[in-house]
Amino acid sequence: MTRRSAGTHTAREVTAWQARPPAPRAGTSVCLVVALLTAGAAGAAPASDQRGFVADGIAGGLYFQRCEAGGPAATQVLLKDQSPGGLLMAGLSEVRRSMSDADRPVYVEFRGTFVAGASGQGATVQQFYRAIGHVDACSAAPPMVSGVRLLAEGTQPAWRLQATPAGTRLEQVGRKPVVFSVAKLAPVKLNAATTTTTATATATAVKARTYLAAAPTGGQPLKIDITEQACNDTAAESAFGARVVAQWGEQRLEGCAARF
Repeated sequence: MTRRSAGTHTAREVTAWQARPPAPRAGTSVCLVVALLTAGAAGAAPASDQRGFVADGIAGGLYFQRCEAGGPAATQVLLKDQSPGGLLMAGLSEVRRSMSDADRPVYVEFRGTFVAGASGQGATVQQFYRAIGHVDACSAAPPMVSGVRLLAEGTQPAWRLQATPAGTRLEQVGRKPVVFSVAKLAPVKLNAATTTTTATATATAVKARTYLAAAPTGGQPLKIDITEQACNDTAAESAFGARVVAQWGEQRLEGCAARF
């Protein structure tokens, strides 16, 4: 048997040692985790318009079942309300009070994120549009014109306003529709608003937006002021995420906005 002195190695041992990957330095694993988390955040789902039904979970929380092209999605995902002042929760509470079956899922529309796949599941509300109690199926949901940027309605008298990239249309009962130019959004101004908690809901005025649309005959423009706060229509079993005031000359129309 041939003995080797300390510190000597065979050629095979040297080759194996050279092929062995170096030991990680302290903090390498931490950097790797941070990199993975950063990559995940960068790939987060973008915000988009969502519609579907919200139901209470057995163990608490809210669950969302999205309306898709072929009907309701096969699964429900956990829903987080991050709308200003919790407008989604306030709207749901208001609508359920006027529903004959308050335990039934409530139809809602909002802007936010939605993920349902191998990477995870969940939905987040960033801007609450509206909740409607009498809609009980995706097929019964209100039709939505493609590209709509502003949608508002009111009563006394009944009126409806819709703005798209093609123009702004104002409809009133007993009058011919008037088509204005494309509504232009004025700079957003923040209100020094306070949050008021009542027995029915929490209404928080967060942002005010002003749209202007030129009249078709060169007359006075249509001015549309929108404030992001709870707006309810109990008779229609509906709650909205914004209040609207439309001013055209001497005429003043008040109502709620479902897109803004």
